Amino acid sequence: MVDANSKASRIIGIDVGGTGIKLGAVDASSFPPKILHAETLHGHDRVPFEETMDRLAKRVEEVGSEVGWDSIQGIGLGVPGLVLHREGILKEAPNLSHWNGCYVRKALEERLNLPVAVDNDANAFALAEWLWGAGEQSADSVFLTLGTGIGGGVFANGRMIRGNPGFASEPGHVVIAPKDLTVKGGTTGEAEWYVGNKYIVKRALEHPHYTADPLVAQVDPLTPKDLYLAAEKGSPVAKDVWGDVGNAIGELLVTMVNILNPERVVFGGGVAQAREWIFEPARKYLGRHGLIARHAPPKIFLAALGKEAGLLGAAGLMVEREALEES
Repeated sequence: MVDANSKASRIIGIDVGGTGIKLGAVDASSFPPKILHAETLHGHDRVPFEETMDRLAKRVEEVGSEVGWDSIQGIGLGVPGLVLHREGILKEAPNLSHWNGCYVRKALEERLNLPVAVDNDANAFALAEWLWGAGEQSADSVFLTLGTGIGGGVFANGRMIRGNPGFASEPGHVVIAPKDLTVKGGTTGEAEWYVGNKYIVKRALEHPHYTADPLVAQVDPLTPKDLYLAAEKGSPVAKDVWGDVGNAIGELLVTMVNILNPERVVFGGGVAQAREWIFEPARKYLGRHGLIARHAPPKIFLAALGKEAGLLGAAGLMVEREALEES
């Protein structure tokens, strides 16, 4: 089991996104860890991979000096896509295709002569929330990020499940067939088609009473945040949409709970900010259709670390690596 009280107190966390890279100096010796410095770098989506690695290595050394560290104990990277965790290879990244097949871990270790840990960014989020957030180091827990799609991570018996060769836990690609939801236009049936940002807005625009509901019809462009605010003000269209989203999440949870039997499920990401508008219908759906949930329902929580989860999760990968090497 990973110990949240890490001996690795000086870690550089790197959270790679499609259009920006967050880099920060993290003191992981405290609980929760302290982010001593954070910045966002841009342009990696337009230049070769090796050029980005050169830039990151330079900033890692500079940031370590800027916060007064005489040495850096390790680097953790969360990257989008399918990752071979042990080897640190990014096999496939939909929004960074020129990184596909790149040896991320090796590239930074050779440049900096420091230990590096690399994993999928959703796993990094899950690790941060498990170590220092809403997961509270529950031995059996599921973490889901709801945004453009659905990412996630799973802990069983106090360890993250990564599978072989390391691609486990892609909940957004689980095929579901919600019993209380009809989708217009047809989809592949994957969960993120029902829960992702684009679907949520599309569902509102296609609602039969959309034009008659000024709380949504007068908002342009409409976003999931707008729909949350509209639901809070009583919009029937927004309430219907969030009910559908909650049912779809409930259908996904039926599968995950029947297989994993977690004690708790933690939700993060922008869509999760709708909170009880989706959590309540998800609980009800899970209770109606889930065999295990009728006897041992998981507790549902909102993620606690907010926008810092990405950087903390990246640093957490180094904490995890250190703990596993010592065990």
